[in-house]
Parts: sequence; C-alpha cells; structure tokens
Amino acid sequence: SHLSVIVGANREELSPESYGPEIKGGREEVLQRIDWEIAGMPKTLHATQPELRARSECLVAVYEAERSADPWRLGRTSETPSPEQWLSNTIFSDFGHIACAELIAQRLASGGRSHSIYRYQFDGFGGRGAHHGHELELCLGDGSRLERGSEEARKMWLDS
Repeated sequence: SHLSVIVGANREELSPESYGPEIKGGREEVLQRIDWEIAGMPKTLHATQPELRARSECLVAVYEAERSADPWRLGRTSETPSPEQWLSNTIFSDFGHIACAELIAQRLASGGRSHSIYRYQFDGFGGRGAHHGHELELCLGDGSRLERGSEEARKMWLDS
C-alpha cells in the first residue's frame, strides 16, 4: 500500500504499426476476429455461431457510429487506410489494452492496495500516432530526444 502506480494505454495500442493485424479481408475479417475474441467470454460461452455473429455485428455497429461521428475530428478513418482497419485498431486496442488498464487501475485504487494510482489514456500527438510506446518520450529520459512531443507537453505529463 506504499506504492505509487502509473498504469495506462494508448488509443492505438494494436495497429499494423504496433503489433496489430493488417486487415486485408475487409469487414468480414474484422467480424471473424471479433468472433474469435469474444467466443470464450462468459455471456457468449455457449452461444451458437449465429448468436456470436449477431453480438459481433452489434459491437461493430457501436464502433461504426463512433467512427462516423468522428469525435476527435481526425477524419473518419484517422490515419488508417480503410474503415475496416480503423475498426480493427480501435476495437482491439480497447479489448487488449484500454479496458485492461482501466480494470487494473480500479483494482489498485480500492482497499488501500496502492498509495496513489494515476491512470492515463494517450491519444497521440494532435490525436495521431498513439501507437504502443509512443508516449514514453514524454515521461522517460531527460527530454533531449523528443521526436514528436514538445517540452511543454512533457512538463505537463511529469507535473501531473
């Protein structure tokens, strides 16, 4: 309970630029990958293939609505080559990293398990380039090797 902990994730943890799949099979490939990811979850453990696909379709519809709304004003596919690649990057970053970081932070924040907890989500530089590890230049080292971030942004991170 004496530890101070930092836990976080990046908006595009999983993309072709950072260990994620390159989508070549369109929407069907994205749906198949989602089917595979959710097949063993408690609510889908005994689902039939059509039931599983229906849940995947519902999930994709929610993400497609976000993509269409473009809440970060990055263009509907940000820097990805297709809507399907955007879906893959976003959904699997959420599944594999962002949700896990949130759950870890919640667990460490309860019951005195840590002295303090800081949970972050890095959305990139100007909303772009939020790939795995790209935030580290803002918080590690002496700042002399900033490639994308500014000294001002680095100070904000270190002083928060």
